[in-house]
Amino acid sequence: MKHPLLLTAALGATLAVAPACGDSVTALVADEEPIRFGYVIGSTTFEAQFFAGDLPKPDGGPKVAGIDIGPNRAAPGTRAKGGYVVRAEDTAYSIAIRLQGRTNGYWVARVGQAEALNGAQVSASIVFDVAPTVAPGSYRLEVSGVDSERHYGERALAPLQIVPRISPDAPAVITLRWDTATDLDLQVRAPDGTLLSPKRPTTAPVGAPDAGTLPGVGRLEGDSVASCVDDGLRQEDVIFLTPPAGKFSIFVNPFSLCGQVSAGYEVSVLRNGRVDQRFVGRIGQLEVQQGGFGLGDFIADVLF
Repeated sequence: MKHPLLLTAALGATLAVAPACGDSVTALVADEEPIRFGYVIGSTTFEAQFFAGDLPKPDGGPKVAGIDIGPNRAAPGTRAKGGYVVRAEDTAYSIAIRLQGRTNGYWVARVGQAEALNGAQVSASIVFDVAPTVAPGSYRLEVSGVDSERHYGERALAPLQIVPRISPDAPAVITLRWDTATDLDLQVRAPDGTLLSPKRPTTAPVGAPDAGTLPGVGRLEGDSVASCVDDGLRQEDVIFLTPPAGKFSIFVNPFSLCGQVSAGYEVSVLRNGRVDQRFVGRIGQLEVQQGGFGLGDFIADVLF
């Protein structure tokens, strides 16, 4: 599905309700942060509000009661990463959060609901984008509760592991990179006939557990520049940890040129971490008219 993580239309409402010290800064400054935070209320995702400067010191605000963490691993360029639910005392109106020690400011996310099992707590469901430039390693998120009078509580920490997008020794990888803020899609038809694309990012049966690691199963990592929202990555990867024998057909689909005249691209085929084949090309408006949700330009057939 084509959609950005942080919905610009919701930003105005967020600015009106999120308490913080000082004035928020421009979207450009916030976009330069290594991690950009948002939050979910119901089924709607909102931008958190960004403030430059240090996270305010604790001054008697609501305490963080706990942080419930799902998978805490993400790769550079990851979008809409979830799994973090911050629970705070029920006097909390919002949650302040930042990447500890590696940021020029902090984000304020609105508390979404009261905790059903604990009437003295409220919670916020946090989502975030990881910038493509963040280096793999171990990080920590720093979190504080904020009440309606802008009093900040004691800080709590949550782990975050940034992992490489592709294992350096992955046996079979097909990578698409391109040079402009255009919405290109990598499509790979696997030997079983399944077409991997943003519409179907895995060859595994629907609901299969650990689909990314099953023998013979491939997955597509990322849907970069989706709906013309430039995430800075401009890269998509199809990965098979145990590739099936047979022919893999590669296509590049120009979903949209996003106002650009054309886009140059490179497709690389990696075997055990080393580039084995490379194809380059350029896509223009004619290919866009033939593309969209259909099959893109044929690049090559390869065997693993």
